[in-house]
Amino acid sequence: MNNRTKITLSFFISLIISLNVQATSRDNSLEHLLDFSNPKLEKVKNAYADNDPNKALSLLLRHFRERQDIIHPTINHWQRGPVVVTPLDQSMAANGLKRLLFVHKGYGYFDYGADINWSLWPVKDNEVRFQLHRMYWWIPMAKAYWNTGDEAYVKEWKFQFRDWIADNPLVDTEVDDDPQKVTLDEDYNHRYPWRSLEVSRRLQDQAKLFNFFLSSAHFDEGFLADFLINYHRHAARLHEHYSPGKNHLLFQAMRMFIASIMFPEFKHSKQWQQRAIAILHREIDKQINNDGYHYEISPNYHVASIEIFLKAYNFAKVNGLADLFNNHYLHKVNRMIRANIVMSFPDLSVPMFGDAKWRSFDYMLSRYRTWAALFPQDKVLEYFASGFKSGQPPEFLSEALTTTGLYSFRNGWQPNSTVLLMRNGIPGGAYHSQPDNGTFELWHNGSNLMPDPGAFMYSGEEVIMKQRRWFRQSKIHNTLTLDDKRINIDAKPLFWRVTDKLESLVVENQSYPDLKHRRSIFFIEKRFFVILDEAIGAATGAVKVRHFVKEGQVSVNPERHLLRTDFAGSNLSIAAVAVSEMSSEHELSRVSYHYGKAKQRSGISLTVNKTNDYSARLISVLMPFDGPSEDLDVQLINAQFVDDRVTFTLTINQQQYQLGYQLDGDNSVGSAKN
Repeated sequence: MNNRTKITLSFFISLIISLNVQATSRDNSLEHLLDFSNPKLEKVKNAYADNDPNKALSLLLRHFRERQDIIHPTINHWQRGPVVVTPLDQSMAANGLKRLLFVHKGYGYFDYGADINWSLWPVKDNEVRFQLHRMYWWIPMAKAYWNTGDEAYVKEWKFQFRDWIADNPLVDTEVDDDPQKVTLDEDYNHRYPWRSLEVSRRLQDQAKLFNFFLSSAHFDEGFLADFLINYHRHAARLHEHYSPGKNHLLFQAMRMFIASIMFPEFKHSKQWQQRAIAILHREIDKQINNDGYHYEISPNYHVASIEIFLKAYNFAKVNGLADLFNNHYLHKVNRMIRANIVMSFPDLSVPMFGDAKWRSFDYMLSRYRTWAALFPQDKVLEYFASGFKSGQPPEFLSEALTTTGLYSFRNGWQPNSTVLLMRNGIPGGAYHSQPDNGTFELWHNGSNLMPDPGAFMYSGEEVIMKQRRWFRQSKIHNTLTLDDKRINIDAKPLFWRVTDKLESLVVENQSYPDLKHRRSIFFIEKRFFVILDEAIGAATGAVKVRHFVKEGQVSVNPERHLLRTDFAGSNLSIAAVAVSEMSSEHELSRVSYHYGKAKQRSGISLTVNKTNDYSARLISVLMPFDGPSEDLDVQLINAQFVDDRVTFTLTINQQQYQLGYQLDGDNSVGSAKN
């Protein structure tokens, strides 16, 4: 199918497309797809009844060009005016004309040939195959046409649109039910061009492309038929093949809802809409925990889920259908935004837990502006949407999302604040989560000093999966491991308290069958952190706690168990002590802020050899500095560990601090003393 010799003359391509539409649609010709109970299609209906399909298509094209009651929130063919074209848009559009296709941010452009080999797999990363079929370069081409009027963009888009249809017909086979009964071509067809997530992306984007190109003379009656039949095929396919859950299902339901609004002319649009609405209302409670966070516990996907729920609502609102969404739906979305605020740094970025990637201030600012527009009375959202110029910051500082297992310590909302975001997540995060419970990121005075490692890659052949597995190792996170083995996710919160002088958190994770990791974090004087790590259980082996910092100049003193950064701007010193004998070493690692890209970084690895069923305990002091860092002098004065009652005293640079916790009552966790 995909390796045949193509005939590139436009006349024969049109003939092939026409035959393909007839062959695949059979009785689902355009006439049979339209809702002729719609009075606005009365003339179209009569033309078909008179056996005059050409006239019917001409009237249908006029209908679409004249209608102004269906509103897209961002682009409508009758509302002329320039659109923003970024330098990347310009590059994608120009290269798209030459069939150099931008399929993935991590790789840039690939040459798919003059005849476009849609099955080409230039890098053995599955995301390249998936995202090729999202056609990211088409909307930039449409923007370029909109601003310039250059019909070359329309003609090239028509060619690529029809060429894709010819090369990727929908094969009606359920490959997941019995993969042995289908050919490799059919397997490829379902898993890549017709995977439900890609189908939904095309439904979303082609609704915009329709408005961008509709006024062009090249968007003629024949192409209108091709477009609508293909669009209906996509919607009908998705309606019967939603993904079973997680963020994919949210994307698909939102995009199906868009399709149902943008093309009410289809007789099945109401049916598509009702199911999509039902899914969104069901999943907002199923996938969003009662503390407001998405259950996959990947901050990028939490933000994406907010966008999904609000994009569907906004489409309904601008088309007078806001009543389709109940008050609980909007309340839950607002709670999601508040949860995102809890787990944000002062530059609006979110931690790179799980498969999350770094997001810029401008990117997140645009998200907050969109959210604030839909909640205009929310002064906290106004604060973030305005870039901190109006509105009001949240009343809270530190906060716990205990259902999900996310925790934030902070002393302010300004760039020079100190913020620690920690994850001890619930099971169920699945693909986008990582075995990293106990990990955290630390921000101080404009800089994320201890970013999580990130994800680097998603899926593909072994060369890709090997790199993904490396970034998913428990031992490269800021947490505790036994013999460097992967930890299990089995977490629970034990204690959380906030006072003026001391903020305390105690959480637990059954990291291994015979070893649980109990981590206590103390935020002292809203200035620095003490972390107590306890390895509790019968297991024996090398218990390691690692603290990795961002890329840059770092010095480690293994004899004194010290790490000190030498960055431009803010810095960090880490010092550690243990109840029993401990060793430490400088350890190299990597951090990935963007897909497929990584930087070398380093940290300190602290090791206690556990030889019996007694608990191994390590204490780390993390002291951020506004300028150059200083060595810390940390001494453990005394310590008492009895079941669930812990007290210990540290001297840190000649100041004494008594800390601890008690889990069998509601007593004070600790105190700070000079």
